Amino acid sequence: MSVWDFSVTILLVSKTREDNLPGITHNLSGITHFPSILKLRILCHAGRDRPKYDIVKSQMGKDLILVGGYTFSQHSIGSRKWVCSTKNRDCKAKLTLDVDGHITGIFNEHCHPPRRYIKTSDGTYIRYDIVKSQMGKDLILIGGYTFCQASSGTRKWVCSTKNRGCKAKLTLDMNGHINKIFNEHCHPPKMYMKTSDGKYIRHSIGSRKWVCSTKNRDCKAKLTLDVDGLNYEIVKSQRGKDLIMFQGYTFATKRDNYWVCSTNHPVCKAKIRLGRNKAIIWAHNVHIHPPKKWLRTSNGTYVKV
Repeated sequence: MSVWDFSVTILLVSKTREDNLPGITHNLSGITHFPSILKLRILCHAGRDRPKYDIVKSQMGKDLILVGGYTFSQHSIGSRKWVCSTKNRDCKAKLTLDVDGHITGIFNEHCHPPRRYIKTSDGTYIRYDIVKSQMGKDLILIGGYTFCQASSGTRKWVCSTKNRGCKAKLTLDMNGHINKIFNEHCHPPKMYMKTSDGKYIRHSIGSRKWVCSTKNRDCKAKLTLDVDGLNYEIVKSQRGKDLIMFQGYTFATKRDNYWVCSTNHPVCKAKIRLGRNKAIIWAHNVHIHPPKKWLRTSNGTYVKV
């Protein structure tokens, strides 16, 4: 726990007259009694080591507090308490704010590595991750777009599509952090899904169908892959509304292409996001409860049991 040295100014104010007497600075530990005719206004001024923070946006558009690479989300609406935004039960990191939005206390020890952010020229923050290419090489993932190293040993990274018309690029500093980026592409982003263990899996629409590599027109051999359970089905709720059934759990629409756990449990943060073609492009399918039971009928529909 971080502790700060506060200087305390005590302003003595008369009960009968609202005229402020000269402010007197005291050490509170030596004060045991104050005259009954006086009331106190205590103003605390934090020391120089008060932690600084930035505000970044979550994928859902909500404000997060960024401190030392770690992000905190508000515990509840209107609360001054903020907790680690990963929602990891084992992570006890938290902080509190005063009425002016200053950090008054923080416990910033986490059980997981920090997230990666880059600060742009306009002062906003962009989150990025490191993912693996199909060849096992590192790629930098930013907003669905990936960058690969321009050449071995260089700090310059370019769009991994190798599209000649795409000028997107970035550079790293000596510590491997992004210090400059141009993230305007001439093509749509690739699709990645983050699994429960924190890894990213690339998901390309149409990539599940594979045909014979000989390209022989007469050869009809082919196969279809189910990539890590990304398939989902639409079922009906008891009120007749559409629900997405994904890996045994059901999700209800919240807004646009965002779907959240249909139990409406305030603590369950499971959610998925669909792309324009209604394929899953992002999923956090970690629930705090077991899945509900559904029975598939002979006509292919599902009935809740």
